[in-house]
Amino acid sequence: MPRTTKGKGRLNNPPPSEQIDKFKEAARELETDQSEEAFDRVLKKVAQAKHSPHDEAVERAGKGAVVRPKKR
Repeated sequence: MPRTTKGKGRLNNPPPSEQIDKFKEAARELETDQSEEAFDRVLKKVAQAKHSPHDEAVERAGKGAVVRPKKR
């Protein structure tokens, strides 16, 4: 639980250098890789967006086609 300063109700966060050191240590423990290729590979695993009906209609119609949403 975060600490608060006496009577002020504000968070008493650790100094930025301490937070940076903790972050770096966690990254080392997880054996992170800073290369762009590694980032892209991991991003593709976790961020696979579903296509919206509009996106699918654009793909079917072809590049450059104007696709208007259906009226409800």
